[in-house]
Order: sequence, then C-alpha cells, then structure tokens
Amino acid sequence: MPDDARQRTVLVVDDDRGLLRLIGKALQREGFSTATAASGAEAIAWLGKHHADLTLLDLKLPDLEGKEVIAHLRETPFVVITGQGDERIAVEMMKRGALDYLIKDVHFVELVPTVVHRVFGRIEDQKRLQVAERQARLAQTLVEQGSSGAMILQAHLENPMIAYANPALATLVGCAVDHLVGSPFRVLDAFAHGWEPIARALAAQRAFSGILRLRRRNAEQRSARCRMTPICDHGGEQTHWAVVIDDVTQQQRLERELLDISDREQNRIGQDLHDNLGQKLTALELFTQALVTDLRKDAPELVASAAEISRQLQAVIRDARTMAHVLSPVSLDKYGLQNALRELARATTVLTGVRCEFTCETETQAHDLAVATQLYRIAQEGTNNAVKHAGATRIHVSLKENGDCFDLTIEDNGQGFSASASKQDGMGLGLMQHRASLIGASLVIQSEPGKGTQLCCRAPARL
Repeated sequence: MPDDARQRTVLVVDDDRGLLRLIGKALQREGFSTATAASGAEAIAWLGKHHADLTLLDLKLPDLEGKEVIAHLRETPFVVITGQGDERIAVEMMKRGALDYLIKDVHFVELVPTVVHRVFGRIEDQKRLQVAERQARLAQTLVEQGSSGAMILQAHLENPMIAYANPALATLVGCAVDHLVGSPFRVLDAFAHGWEPIARALAAQRAFSGILRLRRRNAEQRSARCRMTPICDHGGEQTHWAVVIDDVTQQQRLERELLDISDREQNRIGQDLHDNLGQKLTALELFTQALVTDLRKDAPELVASAAEISRQLQAVIRDARTMAHVLSPVSLDKYGLQNALRELARATTVLTGVRCEFTCETETQAHDLAVATQLYRIAQEGTNNAVKHAGATRIHVSLKENGDCFDLTIEDNGQGFSASASKQDGMGLGLMQHRASLIGASLVIQSEPGKGTQLCCRAPARL
C-alpha cells in the first residue's frame, strides 16, 4: 500500500453502527485512519474539531438530511452512500460536488476500499492538474510580461503559421499582437525587414542562433539576438519552432562605443609609437652610424661598442614598429583595410612559415574605421586559429565588396573540427562572433574533421 495512505483519515457517517464497524475495519486493513459518526449532528461536531481527508456520507440520517451535513464539510471531499433505488438522489449529490457514490447492496462493504482508493487517486490527479495549471499560468505571465520577444511557429510548413506571439515581440516589430497570431511567418516582412536568416533556417529545418538586423517601416533599425529551437511532442516528433528574440540595439551601441574608444586609444598610441618614438629612435640610430664612421678614424677601439649600440637601436626600432602595427593595424586611409589584410597575410607567412595569401578582386574602400577594425581582428583571429589549432599549411584570405556589404573569407587546409569541438576554449570563435555582432555582421563557419575550415563574414560597409 502507498505510504501516504497511512496518513489519510476517512470519516464514515451512517446510522447503522454495525455497518460503521465493518467499513472502518475494511478501510483500516488498507492503511487508512478512520473516524465514525452515527448522526448528522455527531458528524458536524467531529468536523468542528478534526480534519478528514474524505467523508463517506449516508444521505439518510435520523436527524439531518445528507445535504445539510454537506454544508458543513467545507472543502472536504465526500462520497455519498445511498440505498438501492435512490440513484437519482446520488446523481443530484454528484452535481453538488460528490466525487462518487456507493449503493448499499450485498457487495457494498467490499467495494468501499476500492472506491476510496479511486477517489483519492482522482484527488491527487486534480492536485497535480492544479499545480500544472498554476505553473502554466506563471509561465504564461513570465512570457507575456517579459522583455524578450517570443513566438511559436508551426513546423513542417513552407510558410509556417505564427501560433503565438507575445507583446514584447509585437513591440520590437512595431505592430499589434493580433496582426501576428494566426498569420504566416512572412507577415513579419510587412512590419520589419531582416528575417532572412530565420527563413533560411526554417527552409533547411535547422535551429538558428544569431543576430538579426531589423529595419522597421519607419526606417528605424534594431539589432536583435535570436534563438530558434524545435519543440517536440511526447513521442519525440517535432511539432513547432520556439523563437526567442532580445532587442540588443542599446547594448550593442554601448559596447561598440566602448570598443571604439579602446580602438581609438590604441590607434593613438600606435601612431605615437610610429610617428614620434619611432622617428626619434631612427634619427638616433642614424646618428650612431655616423658616430661609428667617425670613430674608425679617431678612436678605432670604440667602434665595436658604437656598432653594438647601433644594432640594439635597430632591434628596438623593429620592436616599436611591430607594436605600432599591432596597436594600429588599420590606417585611416580609404584602402587601409585591404592593405592591413595584405600585411597580415605577409606577416603570417614570414613569422609562421605557413603560406598565407590575400586576394582582393577590386580596390575596396572601407570608410568606417569601426567596421574595418573588427573585420581585421576577425581575420587575425581566423588566421591565428588556422596556424595554432588547425595545423594548416595553406591559408587564403579574401575580401570582396558586395553592394553595401563586405564579404571576408578565410579558408585553410587544416585538420578541421566538429561542431562540438568548436565550443572548446581557446578556439576564439566566441570572440569572433561577438566582434561580428557589434557591427551587425553575420559569421558562418563551416568545417569538418580532415576537410579544413571556411569562415565567411558579411558586414555592412557602414554602421
């Protein structure tokens, strides 16, 4: 018997004391605690001092009618007991809240424990249902009042229907909830453009995670982080797509401003190293070379020391130039990005021995320093991954201007990696994704073990 059955108390109300004893013993054998009352007044008095988990109530009592006792049961569940031929009255009591009824026949006592177990099972089911309903209401409140936009799309449709949309999504899009629910997914295009990444994922029946660049009808542009995952039924079959969208426009603006400040400061330091300290060190090194020439005539014994000073100055100048380039890799001139990428490829080849090539089909002008800097950093991280992690012997970096966008591609012939391996620490993929999101770029990485890696980044020419 279940452990919780021992803690349940059943009050049996009947004017037949012999029957009370039989019912009490039958229930006690099943582990229930029992109490008895032979009249309505006795039952009411007992209920005033005690609690019953269930009451078995005879409808015909010597002092009170069953329905009068029912008024004193408060919220205690009850089962009615009636004689044969009174089924109509029992049905009426069911309408008043009775959970079941028992008819006094030859099998009556034997059936009591079965009915009591069944009723308690129903009570537990109702409690679980109430808890589930409360949780569902809380979850609905959370979604309805949350700041994240949410919608549910039907699966396996060419143009899925929007089964649900919350107010936050409607606000992000710039319309009313009623305009979305029950409409095809493509109705979103009527309010904001930029849903193509989700549409492609739906067409391919795959999950999606990335940044959307939404442009509303009033020309306002918003950045939104989107996650689309499948919803499956109890049998494991996918039925819907859950889409959660967070407006990150303000967050990205602040992050970009902070990054711009950092980049400007690095560029300033880099330019100072190159134009100020670098020039002074170069002048000093030239002066030292002239000193070596003079010492050969006047003090030959000092030539070696002066020559060593010259060599040390040359090394310091090289280090200063390297530091200046690291701090300020992209110049402010219109071809600064492609020149920086060309130098990145050259330096990678020289410093690592890995053949790295850069191609740019046409002269590409990057007018936005923030976009150019982030694209360079992504390329820098991509080539670094190819050398350190992929074991590549050949890397190809390409830049192409495509309308109002830049397409940056880094390909290598390294060992590649699986999707799970891409999440490991040290790969730098998360940092590249973050840099891409700051400038509203899309970043797609394709790789398989043994087949190399291709990184494609499409970024707007201007923010």
